Amino acid sequence: MNEDVQAHRWVTPEGTLNEQYVTSRERLYKGMNGKYVERFTVRTGESYIFKPLTNPAQHGREQWMSRHVLSVLPPIYPALIAASDCEINAEQSWIIYEDLGELVHDLREETMLAAAVHMAEWHSLSVADWGELPRVGQKPPIRDILDDLLWQKESTADLLSKLEISLSPSDWHNISSLIHTAEEELPRVLCHGDLHPGNMADVNGRLVIIDWEHAHLNTALWDVYHLVDLSHPLFPRTVTPELREQIIDVYLDGLAP
Repeated sequence: MNEDVQAHRWVTPEGTLNEQYVTSRERLYKGMNGKYVERFTVRTGESYIFKPLTNPAQHGREQWMSRHVLSVLPPIYPALIAASDCEINAEQSWIIYEDLGELVHDLREETMLAAAVHMAEWHSLSVADWGELPRVGQKPPIRDILDDLLWQKESTADLLSKLEISLSPSDWHNISSLIHTAEEELPRVLCHGDLHPGNMADVNGRLVIIDWEHAHLNTALWDVYHLVDLSHPLFPRTVTPELREQIIDVYLDGLAP
């Protein structure tokens, strides 16, 4: 019996792990809808990662990404072992991934620089055949964020002053012009969409980038910002100006033909 057929026996028709075939379970994290992603072991001793649909808005996205997009990338993602039928009800939807073991989210320089190299690779891919990908991720477009900051200029200025940053009217004009120009003129590329520290990990010296369900088409700046500056409550980090510049240089070198 092949692995995909066997894997379907590990999950009940209701979309939960089947205790008849599972010998142990370990909760890894809770999704937005309260369902848990789990590591489980089967009778033959192998372990896998079970991921029910944790965000109903992303129904079918991970399966589509794995089969149509990630398959053209280097192996920087966990392999999809099996998945429920894309036509199934969202509440019963699930995916089984290979178990990569312990994920180390220490975000050393080497990890971030390796991520910059791979990001340049996926930003260089043609998106002509990926019309199904949305044009907006789970976070608002950068122009909407800018409009919100300008609308609340006083509170924005207060926040910036706490960071010892002061922007003149000409600074605001230049920032707005650059963002509008980027939105209008930069090509749309494949963006991971959620490249925070918790979604990048080291596995025995190998870079792994997980959770591609928020992938969409956007300007390259979206991923670049996430890589060089975005932190996470569970995986906080500080990036120095020197490292930020180094990451961007490595990324730009990777884009060069």
